[in-house]
Amino acid sequence: MNMHSACYQRFYNYVAISLGMTSFNYNATTATYKQRLWMRVLALVGNLCTVLSLPFIFRDAMERTSAIQWNPTMTYTNYLTYSVRTLVVLYTILKRGKIDLVNYEVLRKYRCLRETYLGQLPRVALIERRMNRLFYAKYINMSMLILLTAVIFLQIRGFEFTWSNLYLLLMVLQTTAILHLTIFNFFWFLWSICCSLKYVQWRIRNLLLEMSESVRTGKRWRLNMLAAEVQRILEAHWQLSELARLVTQNYRFLALALFFDEITSVVRQLYYGFIFTFDHRAELYFLVVGTVYFFAMVLDVYLNFLICDITVRAYYACVHQLDNIYALDSHCKALEETVS
Repeated sequence: MNMHSACYQRFYNYVAISLGMTSFNYNATTATYKQRLWMRVLALVGNLCTVLSLPFIFRDAMERTSAIQWNPTMTYTNYLTYSVRTLVVLYTILKRGKIDLVNYEVLRKYRCLRETYLGQLPRVALIERRMNRLFYAKYINMSMLILLTAVIFLQIRGFEFTWSNLYLLLMVLQTTAILHLTIFNFFWFLWSICCSLKYVQWRIRNLLLEMSESVRTGKRWRLNMLAAEVQRILEAHWQLSELARLVTQNYRFLALALFFDEITSVVRQLYYGFIFTFDHRAELYFLVVGTVYFFAMVLDVYLNFLICDITVRAYYACVHQLDNIYALDSHCKALEETVS
């Protein structure tokens, strides 16, 4: 998990600064945020370019989609979808200072928790393998969506090279990257917390087995030793739940808006897919690109909801296992004090 944390933080910092999403650089070694003049200037230039380009991007998107015959419901859906995207980008830019501060606080507390307790737990291959697959799937899928956005834009423009088209393409990619990086950062925070909760769940399960064995064999002294470990795992579980609360509070509006955008985008893509396939008789190349983009969007929606679901399930699985430990408190005075 350390490798993913360091690599992703470096990637996110440099890309986010260039996109104007942040003017801070997080140093994973010293656990500090640094803000330099060139970062502030670059972020400010990126913000100005993005804000000034949003009306043109919105108009271009509506002009392109209005060229296709649709029903009135799809007209309102497109207006609503592009409006949500515009507001999300504006919110990300205007609130980037607050978002940065909360992110820093979460990273600081998570790093402290790993150094004091979680980092001492042995690595479990099954947990690492499953969670790594989830991380790579999200990372690769996000990269594909950004790349396919550029491909689809060039398809619609007919590969006509003009300075205005080039500038519009760069701005479309910039806003698209802001949207995907925002939800990916939310995903990464929950992924990190979920990994830790999985290890907490694994440790509680082992503790329960050890304590049950001690009760069965009458080794009360062993229960007294394990009570201190129960106290530490309770503290880790509580701190992880607090970190999850901070993350969801920091991203609650952005995540909700982006989840809505992704769901409506899947419906729109499916609708246009039928139009291009049966009404416009599009070429095979366009159909392949559109199909790949559609399934990439479906996978992205699935992964976003999946990380939320498994994080919640991991949290309550820990709670359920802790309840089983509480049932042993009558066999151990130290454990009874911990439970109370």
